[in-house]
Amino acid sequence: MHTFYHRLNALLFHGVTVIFCCAVATNFTVFWDITEPASCKLTAHPPIKFIRFDHPKHTVKADMAQFRFDIDVDLQPLWNWNVKVLFVFVTAEYATPSHPLNQVTIWDHIVTEKSMAVLNKKGVLNKYQLFDHGFNLRGNNITFKLNWYTVPVSGPLFSSTHTTHSMTMPVTYMN
Repeated sequence: MHTFYHRLNALLFHGVTVIFCCAVATNFTVFWDITEPASCKLTAHPPIKFIRFDHPKHTVKADMAQFRFDIDVDLQPLWNWNVKVLFVFVTAEYATPSHPLNQVTIWDHIVTEKSMAVLNKKGVLNKYQLFDHGFNLRGNNITFKLNWYTVPVSGPLFSSTHTTHSMTMPVTYMN
């Protein structure tokens, strides 16, 4: 009736179908496993450098600020079987007359293992300068937010944000 090859083909594709259905069902578990970090604290210090960058030979003209901040966050509860990488970054948000929301990434870090998901850093200098091309940073209120993206092995990308600190920029420039 059926040859050996027909039966082998049916068995192989039945096994592949079962494995595929199990993989799809397993990927749906990601939606029920959304957790928050155990602790999350970010404290920004007053700017160590706040200048008006207006050099005649450069096309960039802007307010520029440099900060130090303390970060203490435990992201280990976010780690599960489907997490490939956590992309952690700090943003500075502020409003200007022409733009009600300005978001600038000032620091980032990539976590590749669960054991590296506890970040306890003191006096970290921002990697990327806070630039405002409209010279609107003086006296402005800046809100610092700790953000992260959970990059999965498969499935959707999840993001989360925690507002952790606010400060008012100085009214005068300082070197």
